[in-house]
Amino acid sequence: MHHCMMHIMRQKPILGRMTIRKTLPVDEESLALAQAIRTSDTPESTAAQMIAGPLRPNLSEGQALAMLISLGAERLRETILDLQYAAYADTIDDEDRAYADSVRARRTRLSQGD
Repeated sequence: MHHCMMHIMRQKPILGRMTIRKTLPVDEESLALAQAIRTSDTPESTAAQMIAGPLRPNLSEGQALAMLISLGAERLRETILDLQYAAYADTIDDEDRAYADSVRARRTRLSQGD
């Protein structure tokens, strides 16, 4: 597998955050994806704009790769929250569920004026 090295330095914010440049290996598939994001009217560009909002005009290859990293990091954070919520849900017992059900039922009755 051929790797390209991408060097990232401190630069203007990407997706609202200050960035610092680092050197990292980038495979050809990621480079191709970054190029497709940079090309208007591609499915990749459309999807990136749906997720991240309008793309900068003349988005550089480095900016596109940084956006991919940022989007991957956001997905990772979302997955961590899902796992934490599932772990919390596992700690809830039947008594907790029964109490929550009774509170919901009471709120419903009160909101309906009973």
